[in-house]
Amino acid sequence: MNGKLLIKKAIAPFLSPFYHGRGHILMFHRVVPDTGKERIHNTVNEITPAKLAEIIDFYLKQDIDIISLDEIEHYLKNQKKKQFVCFTFDDGFRDNFTEALPVFESYKAPFTVYVTTGFPDYTIIIWWYLLEKILLENDNIEIVWGKEQYKFRAGTADEKEDVFTKIRRVIINTPYEEQADYLQHAFSKYTQRPHEMTMELAMSWDELRALSGSKLVTIGAHTMSHPALNQLTKEEIVNEILGSKEKLEKLINKEIKHFSYPFGSVREVGKREMEIVKDLGFMSATTTRVGVVFRKHLKYMESLPRIAISPDTTIEMLRGLVQGTAMFMRNSKNKIVVD
Repeated sequence: MNGKLLIKKAIAPFLSPFYHGRGHILMFHRVVPDTGKERIHNTVNEITPAKLAEIIDFYLKQDIDIISLDEIEHYLKNQKKKQFVCFTFDDGFRDNFTEALPVFESYKAPFTVYVTTGFPDYTIIIWWYLLEKILLENDNIEIVWGKEQYKFRAGTADEKEDVFTKIRRVIINTPYEEQADYLQHAFSKYTQRPHEMTMELAMSWDELRALSGSKLVTIGAHTMSHPALNQLTKEEIVNEILGSKEKLEKLINKEIKHFSYPFGSVREVGKREMEIVKDLGFMSATTTRVGVVFRKHLKYMESLPRIAISPDTTIEMLRGLVQGTAMFMRNSKNKIVVD
């Protein structure tokens, strides 16, 4: 351990209270029961129902208020309020309804689901889960990508993980306007219906309407097709965001006040994208920048940071967030993340 880190750890107990902010927003994707079956890569975005319950239970025992996104402004303006936490889910996976909702209902705790409307429309190919399925079922795979054809040996678990990473890189590095076309045929050797995986994993509109009927649930917008917004023109960004907002409002009959940026890191979302979202009038918009929420964020409600939750997230890590230690150790020079 170097000298600077030793000094930081020594002074952390004294300065950490200045780094826990007023609260924080947690980011999830899926809640999936543990089946014990072999998996590849995608588990990083999954937790079990038991893990979710453990996290909710932790915050309640810490006497921290679990609030909806609608309440954030009020909590930031009122310094007498306790620390808060918000639970948010991205994309619109079916298990948010079948697995997560019952857990939140058991605690009477609110949460938000940001929906990409291409999920219930079944127009998006959830290629990362389709690729996992193909790798688990085959020891040799062939992928067609535009004019290129890739062949890989994937006999062992390590090889499958390595191939997943390589193919993922090819897909991610392809310009967005080409991705959708290429994905239609990428896995043609293994399926002629690549959208079947979407129909299996994504909520239907009926399920989404049922979910939105819960008083505990806030539905937010997450674009129509989940693009990296920095690859789009201003007009395309507005169409993606308002298209999802208006469709959700029409089909669940509720106002959509909140937005989450797809791929919300500094690589995909900058000041241009944030200004566009701000001008569209959302009450809040969340990124994937790592940080906690301070009163100063009242001026930056279009760029709220979040904390990603994974299977490796421990209660001790969450305790570090609540106490401020985690953010002090991570980023003491820039504690308020706004861009």
